[in-house]
Amino acid sequence: MNLNSPIARLLIVDDELHLLKAFCDALSHRGYATVGFDSPEEALNALREEDYDLIFTDLKMPGMDGIEFLRAAKDISPNLVCVMMTGHATIDTAIEAMKAGAFDYILKPFNLPMIQPVILRGLDMKRLRDENIQLRESVSIYELSMAITNTRSFDSILEVFADAVFQQSDGGRVAILLPRENQRELMVSSVRGGHVGEIPQMPIPFDQAIRDWVESYRQAISESNEQEEQRLVSIHPLRNFTDGIAIPMLAAGKLTGILNFAPNGHRHLPTAGQLKTLNILASTAASALAEARMMEHLEQRVAERTRQLEERNRQTEEELKMAHELQLAMLPSRLLNSSQDDRSLVRFHSVYRPAGSVSGDFFDVIELANNRIGVFIGDAMGHDVRAALMTTMMRALVQELSSNLDEPGALMAEVNRYMATILKHSEHVMFATASYLVLDPTESRVLFANAAHPAPIHLKRQQREAVPLCRKGDSGPALGLFNNATYKTGSARLDQSDCFMLFTDGLFEIEAAAGQELYSQERLRHFIAQQIESPAEALVSDLFGELESFSGQASFSDDVCLLAVEMGGTGI
Repeated sequence: MNLNSPIARLLIVDDELHLLKAFCDALSHRGYATVGFDSPEEALNALREEDYDLIFTDLKMPGMDGIEFLRAAKDISPNLVCVMMTGHATIDTAIEAMKAGAFDYILKPFNLPMIQPVILRGLDMKRLRDENIQLRESVSIYELSMAITNTRSFDSILEVFADAVFQQSDGGRVAILLPRENQRELMVSSVRGGHVGEIPQMPIPFDQAIRDWVESYRQAISESNEQEEQRLVSIHPLRNFTDGIAIPMLAAGKLTGILNFAPNGHRHLPTAGQLKTLNILASTAASALAEARMMEHLEQRVAERTRQLEERNRQTEEELKMAHELQLAMLPSRLLNSSQDDRSLVRFHSVYRPAGSVSGDFFDVIELANNRIGVFIGDAMGHDVRAALMTTMMRALVQELSSNLDEPGALMAEVNRYMATILKHSEHVMFATASYLVLDPTESRVLFANAAHPAPIHLKRQQREAVPLCRKGDSGPALGLFNNATYKTGSARLDQSDCFMLFTDGLFEIEAAAGQELYSQERLRHFIAQQIESPAEALVSDLFGELESFSGQASFSDDVCLLAVEMGGTGI
């Protein structure tokens, strides 16, 4: 017997021992690996353990005849090729043998020259059947890969995988067990074929025996130990719960699930080719399932993070809305009267348009002693929450430094000193511009100081002039930049009919509808000069209409604040 490189493996079954031995010896000398049994039952046991390329069986045997043996063998290995031998040939027995699945039918006695063509034809048939199985396995792998490519759903991948494996079972049963999130139990998640009761419906403990078995299988895979793989898939710790083989589904060395495979028939082990296909399917599905699970977890985290952000945004929007309402509520009313003398009556009108929910612009009108009125306008850098906080800080400082309200330059210097001390701890450069006026109708004068703010326009109605209240050289630096900055207090004559237009630099960032042109201070002074006779309310309203007409829109990219203050005695 040449066992080193046999042509093929042959299983021979015959109750006549001398014929069995002679047949086996003759074929062994021709290069075939032969195994002979005089008992059909023993031959079936051998078939359950190993694969054979071709089977020869006698027709007439005591107990189990050749037809019964062939049917039992087909249950174990549906694709086997079997040749029936008999010395009692009839047409009926030949037909029955063919119906049972016999490939050919030969008469005893026979010699090797006569049997050789039958063996060659049988091996050709076995090769064709194996190639058909391999093709089917390749198609299953391809279809699974394509299906996985077209879906990222964990459940969809699981179902496609179960279908692909079921195609390999010849109508048997497939079950896929997945670890629960607590990693303490396994649960059957998908089933194909079989009967009720064959698969446990209750969770299976994911105990140390299963963990050790998975680790042993992983080691066998890494070492390409096919013999150990076959042993482990057959002798597995799930045998107390289900029959068939079990294959760990590994992705990057980690367990994704367990494939339970029970093909149709009574074979204990899959063929080497079948096991290889099942391993490829299990590995492909394991990687796809692991990725799908990771994506699901990631999507859940993103969804939860999105929900949290939406909730924070909602809270922020509510807080900004409240802050916006508070900013508006803190703006002064339109009329101040510090005495019964109508000449000391001060009217002011404003337009306050934040670019966002809150603004970095603000103004305040303050009643002082001796019929005097203080007017403060400020513009913090930016137009976000930080800018709004800076305006709140400036407003608080102005109110806190009440002893300096009569002296504009001194007030600016103190506000700057406090702001510079506070803002030096900030990681960002922050500053504000401001202008402060003190109207003194009793002395017929206006005192003012400026901190890098656009100069207010003084409407001298008696002289029909509209001029900047202060020159560029009279202005000090922006507030919050330099600790020891000084600010000059300027003075101008104040007549009973005079008006002052104060504004922030958002006006000069308004772009024309046609583009490439910004609203300029020259255009502003020209417009005010044209409207010098208009009451303050009409002047503010018309100016804002001018800005909307210039830009072609009702909202602007920067905060805009307009404030017109006019003295009493105008008859308005």
